[in-house]
This record gives sequence, C-alpha cells and structure tokens, in this order.
Amino acid sequence: MDNQDCLVLVSSVLPQNKITYNDVVVLTNDSAFVSSYDTPGFKAILDKHTIFSPELIGIRKLPGDINLTNSTIANLELKVRTMVGDLLVKKLKNLFLGKTFVPQNPNFPINVICFKLVENYILPRDVYITVIGKNLDFIYTTRKKIHSFRLNNTELPDKYNSPVDRTENISFKIVDVDEVGQETHVIPEIMNSLKQEGNFIYIHPDSSF
Repeated sequence: MDNQDCLVLVSSVLPQNKITYNDVVVLTNDSAFVSSYDTPGFKAILDKHTIFSPELIGIRKLPGDINLTNSTIANLELKVRTMVGDLLVKKLKNLFLGKTFVPQNPNFPINVICFKLVENYILPRDVYITVIGKNLDFIYTTRKKIHSFRLNNTELPDKYNSPVDRTENISFKIVDVDEVGQETHVIPEIMNSLKQEGNFIYIHPDSSF
C-alpha cells in the first residue's frame, strides 16, 4: 500500500489527534487500493493502536455499471445514496423498523404515518422515532415519544412481535411540541415529507426501551 492510500485510510478513521470513529466507510475507484487493504497485516496494525478498521468498498461493487470516470453525477449520487441507505439499515438493524408507504385511502389522517414493519421484530411502545428521507435529504426525530402503534386500526401491545415470514402495515400518530411544551400539529410541509413512500423508520437510540 503506497503512502497516499495509507494517508486516506488513516485520516478517515483518525481525523483528529486521539479521536477515532467506528463504522467508517471509504468508497474508492482504485481496485489496487482495495486489494492491498484486504490483508490481515494492515488491520492488525490498526487493532494494535485501538483504531477501528474502516470498511473499504470498491465503487465497481455498487449495483449497476458505474465508475468515477464515465458515470454522470446524478447516477453516481443515486448509487451512493442507495449504498449509504443499505449500510444504515445493516449497521442499525436493531433500530430499523421498516420503510414508509402511502395509504390508498384519500381520507387517511394527515398526522398518521404508515410503514411496513420488518419481519420478526419486537416493537416497543413509548419510543422516539427518527425518519430518514429515502434520498437521505432529511432526518427528523419526533419531539414526543410515540405511545403506541396500530395494526389495522387496532392498538398493539407493548413488545409486539411481528411475524417471522412477512412484513405488516403499521401506523402511528405524530405530534409536535411548541416552545412551552404543549402538543401541536406538525406543519403540513414537514408531514408531507415524512409520509413519502420509501423513507426509513428507526427507533431513536435515546428511547431507552
């Protein structure tokens, strides 16, 4: 591994003196860089200094025919967003609930969000929910805990265990909190963004469930 590659790797996991990060992903178009990194020696050096090994991904492994020299910016951005979204689901599997869908009923309450709950998940009550846009263009965390979830308009019990072989259509009501702590409606523009098809739904890690 040459000096430039070493500099890229070390700076990605050690951006400041004595400050390191885990779950770092480095995307590269250099196949030789990827090959030289996939050796036990380099990772052993990082482990010796208590530095988390980054995940190095060759851009050719992204879905579709793509590289840094002949792909359009829009196509590259789409592929990278898809990759990052998939990585978030993988890294935060214990917090990932599913993706939003748009109900067919035109009279469906505007302050209710629907999502497809992943298989075999134990769903707690009284949690903060974080919604990440499908294009990774926004992150929204509820300011008040979600007290309950519903399946076919029936309130689910705490620690409800979803089926192991299929997703389920789940809904929850979302409210905002004003400057004096009183409940209020989320403004329509934000609600419309939150309810778009394909957004990622997570339990916020500060929920203490």
